[in-house]
Amino acid sequence: MKSSLLTKSALIYTFLTLSIFTSALSIFVLQAVSYYQVSNASAGALESYQNLTQIVLSFIAFSILLNLGYKRAMVIMLTLMSLLCIAMPFLNYFWILKVYLVFLGFALVFLKIGVYSSVGLVTNSQKSHAFFVAIVETTWMVGSVIGMWVLSFFLHQINWLYAFWVFAFIGLVNVALWLVTPLNEDSLVIEKNKKIGEQLKDILQLCKSKLILSFIAIFFVAGLVEQGINAWLPAFYSTVINLPSNYSVQLASLLLLSMAFGRVIVIFLLNYIRWDKILLIFYSCGALFLIVMLSLVKNSHGIEITSWASVPLVALLFPLIGIFIAPTSPLLNSTILSTFPKAKHTLVMTIVTIFGALTGSIAARLLGELFDWFGGIQAFRLTTVVPLIIVAILILPYGKMINRHRDLIVKNNDKDDGN
Repeated sequence: MKSSLLTKSALIYTFLTLSIFTSALSIFVLQAVSYYQVSNASAGALESYQNLTQIVLSFIAFSILLNLGYKRAMVIMLTLMSLLCIAMPFLNYFWILKVYLVFLGFALVFLKIGVYSSVGLVTNSQKSHAFFVAIVETTWMVGSVIGMWVLSFFLHQINWLYAFWVFAFIGLVNVALWLVTPLNEDSLVIEKNKKIGEQLKDILQLCKSKLILSFIAIFFVAGLVEQGINAWLPAFYSTVINLPSNYSVQLASLLLLSMAFGRVIVIFLLNYIRWDKILLIFYSCGALFLIVMLSLVKNSHGIEITSWASVPLVALLFPLIGIFIAPTSPLLNSTILSTFPKAKHTLVMTIVTIFGALTGSIAARLLGELFDWFGGIQAFRLTTVVPLIIVAILILPYGKMINRHRDLIVKNNDKDDGN
C-alpha cells in the first residue's frame, strides 16, 4: 500500500514538474514579441519547434520507452531538462528559446507517455483510471500556475532566464524521488519483447480503427481551443487590452487556476454524470461564455494601466474560460486509454501525443497568423467559439461509440470464459 502511494505520488509530481517546464511556452511567445522584437507570426511558429520534435520522436519513442522502461526513461529525461534549465541564463538569445522547446518536445513525449501509460499500472478500473487521470491533470494546471508566477517574478529582473534555475531545482528533486520509488512494469513484458516493426504495425492497425479516428477528430478540434488559449493569452492581454507584461502573465496564470478548479469539479461530477454529458455541458457553456466575453472586450490601447484597479473587468473574468475547457484532456485521454488493454497504452498514447503536437502547432501558428490579419478579438473568436460548438455537437455520438466498443469487449471476454 505504501509503495503504491509512493508510486502515485511520483507520477503526480512528474506531471507537476513537466507542467512547470511547459509553462514557459506562453512566456516565450510574449517575450519573443516584446523582448526579442520578432513578429507575431514568428512568435506563433515557436511552438512548432516543440511540436515537430514531439511528432518525429513519437514514431520511435514508444519502442525506447518499452525497452528502457517507463521509470528509467523518465529519470533520464528529467535529468536532461534540469541540466538545460541550469544553462539557460548563460544563453540570453532568441535561439535558446527554440533549443529549449526542442528539448521540451523530447520531455513531453517521454514524460507524458510515461506517466499516462503508468496510470494503467497503478489503477484497476475505468472509474479509478479516470479519477487518477483527472487528479494528475489538475496537478498539471497547478504546476503551470507555479511556473508562470515564477517566470512573472523574474520577468523584469536583470535576466528573466534566472527563473529556470528554480525549474532545475524542481526537476532534480523529481529525479531523486524516482530513484527511491518502485514501479511494477511486469505487464509490459509481451509488448516489450516485440520488434519495433511489429509495434509500428500495431500502431498503424490502431490508427485504422474507427474509434481511434473518431477520437483523433474530437481531440483535434477540442485541442485547438485549449492549446490556442494557453499559448496566446498573455500576448492577447498585452496587445489587445494593453496590459503590462507582468500583469498579462499573472492574469493568464488565472486561466490555469480556473482549469484546475474545473477539473476538481469534473472529479466530483464523475460520481453522478456520464463523462460525455459532462463534456457536452462544459463545451456548450464555454461557447456561450466566450461569445459574451469577446463581445465585451474593447481595444484599450489609449488607456494607461498602472494598477490592478485600472484593469478592465472583462480582463479579470476572461480566464474563467478555463473552467469550461478543463475536462478535455483528462476525460478524452482516460476514456480512450481505458478502452484498450494496459499493454497497448504506450501505443495509444503515442497516437495521442502525435496528434496533440499537431493540434498545438496548428493552433499556435493559426492564432499568430490571425492576430496579424484580423487582430486579437476576431482571432480568438474564430479559433475558440467555432471549435467548441462543433465538439459539443459531436461528443454524444462519440460517447455512444465508446460504450458500444466496451460492450463488445465484455461480450467477447464472456465468450472466451465460456470456452
